[in-house]
Amino acid sequence: MRAISAFSPRRLRETAIPAMLTLVPLYILVANFFGWSDSYMGIIGPALVSPLGIFLFRQFFSTLPGELFEAGRIDGMSDLGMLFRIAWPLSKGVVLTVGVLVFMQGWDDFLWPLVVEHDQAFQTASQAVGIFVTGGQGGAHQNWQMAMAVVLAIPVIVAYLIAQKQIVEGIATTGLR
Repeated sequence: MRAISAFSPRRLRETAIPAMLTLVPLYILVANFFGWSDSYMGIIGPALVSPLGIFLFRQFFSTLPGELFEAGRIDGMSDLGMLFRIAWPLSKGVVLTVGVLVFMQGWDDFLWPLVVEHDQAFQTASQAVGIFVTGGQGGAHQNWQMAMAVVLAIPVIVAYLIAQKQIVEGIATTGLR
């Protein structure tokens, strides 16, 4: 039997942290430390720090040639100047890709808004559909339930169709070296 190396895909699956384990600590951080319970920042804030987004940005920035930054350094740019004048304008594809992926994840999320928000004024669309279906208002009317699911999917489909070219370009240029 062959030994599992430290970086094999099987090993990574075994050591990955399930999202359910981070739910309670994240809620404590959002509610007690930041005070974002029952606010839009409580829903949006944690979604902005996406591991997939960090990975895509890191991969994209590692593919930029070092000569660009050397030229910026010769011109007297600071690190922030090189970030905003050289790297950021080149990263439109990856920014749009991460933006659409974060939007899709946040739009479809049911559990996190249910945990962090207690006021019905902050209820998300997926929560409204879920409560409609499971709360009995939908009843046996499956045509209403399917219509609500289609309406819920329309913004994600439109966002993808608008940014399709940039998303494909962003994912293609952020591949592993």
